[in-house]
Amino acid sequence: MVIALRPQPVGLWDPPAAFLLLPAVEAPEAHAALLRGELPEQLPRPWRFFALAVAGDVSAALEHLVEPTDPLTAYNRFVLAPSVRQWATLQHAWPEPLDVLFHAVGYYHGYTDRVPEPRGLRGELRAVVLAAAAAAALEAQRPFEALERLEQAIAEARTAVPVLAARLICQAAQLILQQPGNDPHRAALLAREGLQLAGDSPLPLLQAQLWLHLGLAYHHTAEGRRSRLLEAVRCYQKALHHGIDKRTQPELYALVQNHLGLAYMAMPAREASDQLRMGIAVQAFREAVAAYDRDKTPDLWASAQMNLANALQYLPSSHPAENLAQAVEAYEQVLQVRDKALDPVGYARTLLNQANALAHLGQLRPALDRAAEARTLLRRWELQEEAQAAEELIDRIHAQLADAPAPVPEE
Repeated sequence: MVIALRPQPVGLWDPPAAFLLLPAVEAPEAHAALLRGELPEQLPRPWRFFALAVAGDVSAALEHLVEPTDPLTAYNRFVLAPSVRQWATLQHAWPEPLDVLFHAVGYYHGYTDRVPEPRGLRGELRAVVLAAAAAAALEAQRPFEALERLEQAIAEARTAVPVLAARLICQAAQLILQQPGNDPHRAALLAREGLQLAGDSPLPLLQAQLWLHLGLAYHHTAEGRRSRLLEAVRCYQKALHHGIDKRTQPELYALVQNHLGLAYMAMPAREASDQLRMGIAVQAFREAVAAYDRDKTPDLWASAQMNLANALQYLPSSHPAENLAQAVEAYEQVLQVRDKALDPVGYARTLLNQANALAHLGQLRPALDRAAEARTLLRRWELQEEAQAAEELIDRIHAQLADAPAPVPEE
């Protein structure tokens, strides 16, 4: 039997380790640890190549694999150091089921655009091939097929390697939440199951991402309900607690902080503590803005900056003028990033919000200019309700200007 050890810890770590196969060795404790997503300090010598591959040291991993004298070793060496020449010469060199896995690895490296059917495979081995097929479907912009493949993969992995099922569930929940007209209830059910299957696995970020997806599912279904927003906040905080930090995952950290701020902002103000929550929302948006790279991800940075500006504008405070001035400056920075030609609607909305803040500050002339420009753009794009809001702001500014005392002439 070519693959004598089952189940295999496939799919738990990122490629190339995702596709590596362990030879049969009597090491039940180390085997159980690997299936939990844990890399023991002491591994049997025939398995050390695997730990080196997980650490990203492919050269050292290859040194621990002797020249291929058996199909399993030859397969692992191809996984670690593939080439077009090997792909061409080894097409028909594999016994089942290595031939299916070989072609799945070929898809990952771009040698073929088709993932093979997982014939002859069961459990975790079938699951990783189905996951590759899901990736191919997603790349071909067939998200429903991708989700179907992921669900098949999850079903195969649940019993064989629960932590692998949890990792696949994480991908499925994310895919559901990203689709238009998504079903957040379905994503929430999956995320909860994923957390149960993951257990105490130390696999990096697995639990953190599951908590994030559960939080997003609660957030999507909140519709202003305080209880669901509080659940979303709890999940986002759990995600941060389980290892999402600014230094190692800045974009993921910013995403969590941005949604944390949005959840706090969406809560109905009913209690005295709600003012404190608004302050926490502002801080969360500041964290998101600081974590995003303005040059690399300008759209994400601008979105978080816009949220910060909106929060500052409506933050209950003993020094509102200071907050409004900060909001005006934050809007100005967004305008520097948003291209008026490429995103005229986003640009107009930013102008309108900035005009409102300027009007509250008493800077009526610049407020009027920005509101008028926003109105023109919104009318051009036939956004009648927002254009009407701009019109109403312009009317209020004109009324304030009319009521303003005439300037005293200088002597």
